[in-house]
Formats: sequence, C-alpha cells, structure tokens
Amino acid sequence: MLSLLLLVANLLLGVVLMHHSKQAIKAQVDKRMLEMACTAAAMVDGDGIEQIQSDDEQNPHDQAALNRLRYFQDNIDLKYIYAVRDMGRDRFTFIVDADRKDPAIYGELIQPTSDALRSAARGKAAVDVLETPDR
Repeated sequence: MLSLLLLVANLLLGVVLMHHSKQAIKAQVDKRMLEMACTAAAMVDGDGIEQIQSDDEQNPHDQAALNRLRYFQDNIDLKYIYAVRDMGRDRFTFIVDADRKDPAIYGELIQPTSDALRSAARGKAAVDVLETPDR
C-alpha cells in the first residue's frame, strides 16, 4: 500500500515538474523572440519605413529595410519577419516582407490580426510565437 502511494506521489510530482519546466522553457523562448524583435526594430530605420509608399524595389528605403529584415531571418531561426503599417480600426497592412519564397505584397491586408499586432501598434513590442507539434 505504501509503495503504491509513493508511486502515485512520484507520478504526480513528475507531471507537475514537467508542466512547470515546459512553461519555463516557453517563457524563455518567448522572451528571446521579443528581444530579437526589439533588436530588429531598432536596426530598421523608422523614418525610412515611413517613406515607403509602394512595392518599389528601387526605393533605397525599401531595400534597406528588406536587407535588415532578411539578415535577421537568415541568421536567426525566424520563419517570418516583416514590417507592417497600422491602418486604424484593427487593420494592418504589410510594408516589407522578408520571405524569399512568397512575400506579401505591399499594402496587403493582414488577416487575421493578432494580439501581438495590436500591442505593437500601441507601442509595446510583441511577437507571435507559432505553436508547433513538438513544442
């Protein structure tokens, strides 16, 4: 009886510790992604981004922003990185998308919006962390 009680207590403790460890790892990954987003944002010229008004690859501001974002995408394990514009009323559009295979078109509406986009529009840095089966 005592052995059974100890086994159940061990299993319960193992499940609780595993859950806490998983949450701690998730929090660390989220924090690291947020730090990378802040670094990328600091390295992109905000005034230059503001001057991008079309999908003109000849525009030096467009190219500078694209090169910075691609640098981050290529050197850090990021699936997506892009610059967006807040159009008001919970609407956001792409300005620059660093995706090499299928980039979003300038001015394309982002659907659906996310809490991270809304937070960033209010001036508080945020990231969307994609959930994967192994996470």
